[in-house]
Amino acid sequence: MYKKGHVGLSMLIFSFLFIPFGVTIYTLTFVSFSVAFSPIPDLDHKWHIKHRAYTHNIGFGMLFGLFMGVPLGYLMNFYFGTLVFLAVLAGIMSHLLGDIIVGLRYNGKPWKIKPFRPISDVEIGYGIFKSSNKKVNEIFLKAGSIVFFVNLFIGFI
Repeated sequence: MYKKGHVGLSMLIFSFLFIPFGVTIYTLTFVSFSVAFSPIPDLDHKWHIKHRAYTHNIGFGMLFGLFMGVPLGYLMNFYFGTLVFLAVLAGIMSHLLGDIIVGLRYNGKPWKIKPFRPISDVEIGYGIFKSSNKKVNEIFLKAGSIVFFVNLFIGFI
């Protein structure tokens, strides 16, 4: 899945928080950070390290969440730092979900990831679509945007 698809999936998942919790500074912060940081695991392309190996797991999500949450918690307060940590972790976990669902290799086999590292080396991947499928990425982005704005509106009521 590409950046548009990951952002859309993240909006699709986390915008539902507006319904039970309303539109508050906390839900807006959580959803914003989750959506903004959902593409982060694909930085392995820019870092020239093996794709879907080191950045596509819960360990990386926790480390990156701490990397963002600790300084912001220090600058703002503990609760804000914790919220950012959880939001970044959630965004990265939504990325992993997207790659598990959409990750068909060019040879037709699913591209599996090890999302529970360092706890477990279990590989998961269903590869329903090719990651490069522009229609699938656009559908996720459009669906996520629509659900986001509908839930945002419902959350204000």
